[in-house]
Amino acid sequence: MIGVLVLVLLLGGAETGTKVSAPKLETGAIVLAPKIEAKSSVSGAKAKDVSAPEIEVESILASVNGEAITLSDVLSETRQAEWRITHSFGGDEAYKAVKENRREVVDELIDRKLILAAYKAKPFAIPEKYVDAALNEMALSYGCRTRLEFAKKLRENHSSLDELAQSIREILIVRTLMTHHVDLAGKASPREIHEYFVEHGQEFQEESALKLSLLFLSVKNAQYKQALEAIDRALAIDPGKFGELVLTYSDAANRDQYGDIGFIEYNNLRKEFREALLDKPVAGKVVGPFKLPEGVYYVQITFVRPGRKADFAAHREAIQTKLNEQKRKAALELYRKELRENAVIRYFF
Repeated sequence: MIGVLVLVLLLGGAETGTKVSAPKLETGAIVLAPKIEAKSSVSGAKAKDVSAPEIEVESILASVNGEAITLSDVLSETRQAEWRITHSFGGDEAYKAVKENRREVVDELIDRKLILAAYKAKPFAIPEKYVDAALNEMALSYGCRTRLEFAKKLRENHSSLDELAQSIREILIVRTLMTHHVDLAGKASPREIHEYFVEHGQEFQEESALKLSLLFLSVKNAQYKQALEAIDRALAIDPGKFGELVLTYSDAANRDQYGDIGFIEYNNLRKEFREALLDKPVAGKVVGPFKLPEGVYYVQITFVRPGRKADFAAHREAIQTKLNEQKRKAALELYRKELRENAVIRYFF
């Protein structure tokens, strides 16, 4: 756990003028981020002129049991995400993405406050050795060999060892309660995993399939008859020249890929071609011509992939991951519902 804390350092990239914030709850993931002591704007998002007018960070966005959640609190959590958004999107798309992200963070901050309130109602011991270990690792990551040196670095960033230690305690509290109410509940049993495999066996089967290349000669082709005769003569002599014939004559859009249309499962083969293709299918076999209203088709089998029955052992881990995620989401929603049941929550946006 402490190793994870180091990866998401409270001071991560902290600049002069920044301040440490409380931990972030994101479906169980705890993140510490710098608090921005500045005014708010959606950097890089031009739509709706979000940079003007500027909004004071002290603006209250929500309250939970009378405790305010400010824009400053939200920005301290969204800083890195907003940087990614505004460098990945532009205009209205960036504006909407930033707005949605901030709304999600408000709800996460509400959840965090409620979890910490639940802890205060029924407290449990937080071993100080974990707090000390985290402080030591963070100090080393910042090149500080002593606590005094680390404390000085924190003061330069408008923080302190006491604030940092308290944030770590809150991380441990939230993580512990999340583990108890969500993570442990989100575990699929061996029986549930096997039952899912039996009920959804079709999902894990690999059907027999053919990799095909196609030569299509359109009836609209000005040289239709001459090309058809030339193709038939060439294939009669050497079917191995199918790729060259595709490049020379095909009217299909994939001509430059030698007519490759990838793998197609037996059941999905076009009915006009199916019987001929499945009659002793081997790589290199060419079938056709198939004369249809739109033109003439020749089809070459380039690879035969035999079907394989579903193997429970091969898919057990993937099924377990899927079911665990489903159960965890359900447990998280239930926990959130319990936390909010008697809470007074207000939004001001």
